[in-house]
Amino acid sequence: MKTRFSSKRIATAAIGAAISLLAIIAAYYVKNLSLSFNVLAGVGLLLPLSQKYYKESVLAYVAAAALGAVFTNINVLPFVMVTGLYTIAAVLLYDKKVKWVITVPACAAYGCLCFFILYKLASLITLDIVKLKLGGLSPASLYVILNAVFLLALAAFHALIIWINNYLSKLLKKVIK
Repeated sequence: MKTRFSSKRIATAAIGAAISLLAIIAAYYVKNLSLSFNVLAGVGLLLPLSQKYYKESVLAYVAAAALGAVFTNINVLPFVMVTGLYTIAAVLLYDKKVKWVITVPACAAYGCLCFFILYKLASLITLDIVKLKLGGLSPASLYVILNAVFLLALAAFHALIIWINNYLSKLLKKVIK
């Protein structure tokens, strides 16, 4: 009789979720390194993804996001929207060998959606970005410039997670047998 999940798959997902959760909590308490810890939280999901355990990586993502919301409240949003879900989607598209003509616009559209939501939340919760008057820029041009910077950072993050995924898959094939 075939089991639905193997213990090796669940253990790999649990370790990845634990790494992600620790990074989410560290991003909350160490404000100066919050960007680095949010990236590390996304990299924690690469442990099950590097072994092509897609269902288990979604399980690790949900567990890390839910427990992160308990410990850090709304500060879990960068992981939920950007580094966690994007990591799963990017690796899935890469592993399924989806053509770049489809991947690049899909990732750019997702990045624009994430930036829009985070921009609106920042305007509602913490500060009104329109009132900053940075260099006399209009609100629309400021939005476009910040969105372009966000998309460049997301492209660098994409390249980083694909490189780490390839490295981990080779390394874990040697270690886990």
